Amino acid sequence: CPDVPPIKDTDNDGIVDSIDSCPTQSETVNGFEDMDGCPDVTTVKDSDKDGIPNNEDLCPREAETINNYQDLDGCPDTVATADYDSDGIINTMDKCQFDAETINGYKDTDGCPDAVPQQNSESAVVVTVPDKCPAGQTNIDGNCVTDPPKNSVPDVVQWTAVIAAAITAVGGIAAAKLRKHS
Repeated sequence: CPDVPPIKDTDNDGIVDSIDSCPTQSETVNGFEDMDGCPDVTTVKDSDKDGIPNNEDLCPREAETINNYQDLDGCPDTVATADYDSDGIINTMDKCQFDAETINGYKDTDGCPDAVPQQNSESAVVVTVPDKCPAGQTNIDGNCVTDPPKNSVPDVVQWTAVIAAAITAVGGIAAAKLRKHS
């Protein structure tokens, strides 16, 4: 004797009677409510084989383009002409799809807003930011390097005095060490 009662499928459609909405009529397997266990009144047809039944397909003879753009209408899409920011540059060519191009004669086909670069008066190198230091040079950090004020630069006499004091100090230290070891 089996301990488990037999699973009953009266219409032999593969759906057990306990969950079969039509246990005495076989399911029509056609991709439309195939698990309800009931025959479908009309067989759903998909002429273009895009997965959208003809009765829901706006273009039953043309396959849907699956591209996350109106994928349920059943029609092929021409998303290549979409321009989200309305700058005249289609999204497939637009590097900034949600920010409109600034038409100013500088990189007008990349799709991104921009400013015309300024010419650096010192080196004829194109820079994209205003020169914060037009009369001086910039260091590696981009900070302005200018000549220090004239009154803070020691003249030759001051440097000579500093060097002489250093030599005297070193010489005095060396002489003291020599006397200590003798």
